[in-house]
Amino acid sequence: MSIKVMSLVWEGFPASGSEMLAMLALADWCNDEGGSLHPSMKAVAEKIRVSEKQARRIIHGFEEAGYLKVVGHANGGAPGTTKQYQLNVAKLKGLADGAAARKTAPVGVTPPADVTPPTNVTPPVDVTPPTQGCGGLPPMGGEASHGCPETPPTSGSQTVSEPPMNHQLTVRGTAPCSEPERLTAVAKAPAPQQAPPGETALQSACRATWAAYRNAYADRYGAAPVRNQKVSSQVKQFVQRIGYDESPLIAAWFVQHPGSYYVGRMHDFGCLLSDAEKLRTEWVTGRLMTAGKARQSDRAGTTMAALAEVLAERGESL
Repeated sequence: MSIKVMSLVWEGFPASGSEMLAMLALADWCNDEGGSLHPSMKAVAEKIRVSEKQARRIIHGFEEAGYLKVVGHANGGAPGTTKQYQLNVAKLKGLADGAAARKTAPVGVTPPADVTPPTNVTPPVDVTPPTQGCGGLPPMGGEASHGCPETPPTSGSQTVSEPPMNHQLTVRGTAPCSEPERLTAVAKAPAPQQAPPGETALQSACRATWAAYRNAYADRYGAAPVRNQKVSSQVKQFVQRIGYDESPLIAAWFVQHPGSYYVGRMHDFGCLLSDAEKLRTEWVTGRLMTAGKARQSDRAGTTMAALAEVLAERGESL
């Protein structure tokens, strides 16, 4: 696991939904240099809860966008072997640095009236101003900016369709792209800050978990969740109970849970902590235990118990 690479993904990667989860999974598997990475499509699909076909499409999109490079077994190698990839850590760092620079750059600054911009400066021929919004990942050369407009379109929002168990994630602030199979960017809550020197693995995992929960919460409810001392303590307890690797993924997935109790509580982090092990099991198995299913299971158990009692009186067994 590379905490360093995962931090870069949280800070600058412009996509959301399954693409974000897939990039986090790759960062989880690689080393600090982006190497030692050879996941199968089945492993990727199981990690992010999608079909192998969709996992293959996502990984292929990463290759086209310059995030991944095949460095071994280009054709799959011998039967039973997988491709070996190199994650473009430099590209991820450029995106993270660009996000940090945009956060700190002053806005609304007007130059003095007596300063006249030069009129004889011609922009380089290879620099073309964007002419329309784009919801895709930046090209190989655009590591410091995703090239999307700052003003949300007036036509509403887009929805990224996922398989039934992966619940839809609503993407706001992006304009549609005409190219098929493009990965979708998302206007998120502010990216987490750079990891301070000397940060422990637990602190880094807590920071990544809160960032995942916060971004998913902002996407669903249109506002950032409250963060105070109580919530910070809950985040730490959740990470300690579930583990450093899975906590960010489960925290983001939880906000899309359709359970009426969680929806009624607006997916409060306390609910995530209270039902941590139950939710982790649902996340792993892909089977949600709603109140209706619980009542149905309880009725089935009562019926079977009564049947067993009748058969026992008759000297028979199930």
